[in-house]
Amino acid sequence: MFYRCLVALTALSTVLYAGEAHATAYTFTTINDPSVVLGATGTGTAAYGINNKGQIVGYYVDATGTHGYLDTNGAFTTINAPGGTTRITGINDSGTMVGYIGTTAISGFADTNGTFTIITNGATTTTTYAINNAGQIAGFYSNVIGSFVDTGGSFSSIYGGIGGVYAVGMNDNGAVVGIGTGSHSFLSNNGVITSIDAPTAGPIGDYSTGGTYAGDINNLGQIVGWYANSTGSHGFMDIGGVFTIIDDPDAVGISRLSGINDAGQLVGSYTDAADRRAAFI
Repeated sequence: MFYRCLVALTALSTVLYAGEAHATAYTFTTINDPSVVLGATGTGTAAYGINNKGQIVGYYVDATGTHGYLDTNGAFTTINAPGGTTRITGINDSGTMVGYIGTTAISGFADTNGTFTIITNGATTTTTYAINNAGQIAGFYSNVIGSFVDTGGSFSSIYGGIGGVYAVGMNDNGAVVGIGTGSHSFLSNNGVITSIDAPTAGPIGDYSTGGTYAGDINNLGQIVGWYANSTGSHGFMDIGGVFTIIDDPDAVGISRLSGINDAGQLVGSYTDAADRRAAFI
């Protein structure tokens, strides 16, 4: 049994920034891993990535801890990497997944058909977030030497190797999005860095009330993520600088986008009026 309930049929996105854009109707479906009891203290489900086959990855927290999952058309598979606490953050079209394990000493990994490869490049804390169809992996060394792209075991730096920069999304062309210094987001494309700032984001400071946080980019160059202001956290899509709010209609306070595929399917997470945490597509 699993919980995958249709929650809205015609939620319209809201354009934030001047430019030619058209209202788009989205259908929202809640995703909750069947191991999670909705509303139980400290539990919940988060969605982080979606591939072009519609497979969704993320993690859930239940009474036994934090576990990764793969959702294929509503069939959930729990994924526990060697080492304990597991979060799955990205998946490509061949089904190879990436994520990270641990709570204090954190290591990235790639999961290919159940075979786990640990990714650290010698750093104490390494987080892998995205994998494209060429097998390139994007991630970051937390507060050490910044973000990287791993191409077959060869690591290249993004954003000048500055600490505190987090690469979290990547497309097949090697374009990378993430969170730059001061909670401004960035797009790195062929070495050119472009800032991403939602026009209604709050002042930089507390991430719950300010800043812009890019989550993913597809092969069309569409970028999704979330921003924060005094009203809470809101999902956005950025198409060539035109920002559109996309919030789950059941969200109260927090609605965040973290993944997009080439068909324009979006995944993210939200909290509802009862402060229950769940994911959505």
